[in-house]
Amino acid sequence: MSEIKSGAVRFLLADDHSLIRQGVVFLLEDMDWESEIFHASNLQQLMNSI
Repeated sequence: MSEIKSGAVRFLLADDHSLIRQGVVFLLEDMDWESEIFHASNLQQLMNSI
């Protein structure tokens, strides 16, 4: 993971369908604010991310 930017909005996406995760990431990246987006496809990845 990269260093978290100060003041950035942080998202943690958890879904076992990669197409859903990719779509949400695409929409979030299109927003006009600074954000950090992390994603997980299963519970183990989710727990490792927090």
